[in-house]
Amino acid sequence: MQGTSGTAALKTLRTNVIGIGLRPKPQIDYKILGIDPEVAKEIKYKIESEWLLWSETTNCDASRQHDFNRLQQLAYLSKIMNGDTFVTMPFKDRGSNYPYNLTVQLIEADRITNPLLSFDSDIVEGVEMKEGEVVAYHIASKKNGVYDTQRVEAFGKETGERMVLHLFTAERIGQRRGLPLLSQVIEQIQQLGRYTKAEI
Repeated sequence: MQGTSGTAALKTLRTNVIGIGLRPKPQIDYKILGIDPEVAKEIKYKIESEWLLWSETTNCDASRQHDFNRLQQLAYLSKIMNGDTFVTMPFKDRGSNYPYNLTVQLIEADRITNPLLSFDSDIVEGVEMKEGEVVAYHIASKKNGVYDTQRVEAFGKETGERMVLHLFTAERIGQRRGLPLLSQVIEQIQQLGRYTKAEI
């Protein structure tokens, strides 16, 4: 019972926070750009149209299961349930009829873990840090029936762009992983559940 009420509370929070999800609102400063206002309106309309073309299909999902709004809901719900969520953005060819290769891949928090038999002090709970900054994440996967971890760098070597998004709320300096939203009250919820069962 406590699990049901806790899950319902988290899903309600997800709905209230995410709503219809992120949508771009381009504001074209035609004066700075030196273009006609009508041209700026056309650019604005094109940006919004391109966004909808990418975000409202399941092609934006690396697994081709969800559209972008659903991905946002999943990412947020996973974050508050598990403490954090990880996101990569692989490029996948979706065929000649679809113009975009960028996809979003959500990674369950449980898959971020230390490599097997690793005693590297730089890696804690799957997050690798050097000289005080995050440099890589270690993602567990199963290949040929054997579990192993893959090291994914946090930033691209050439461009410096972020390769992995780590969604979590830090409560302490130097904190590497997040805490589930209900972690501080889980004992009270369990006690309430035991009391309810005893009453029944």
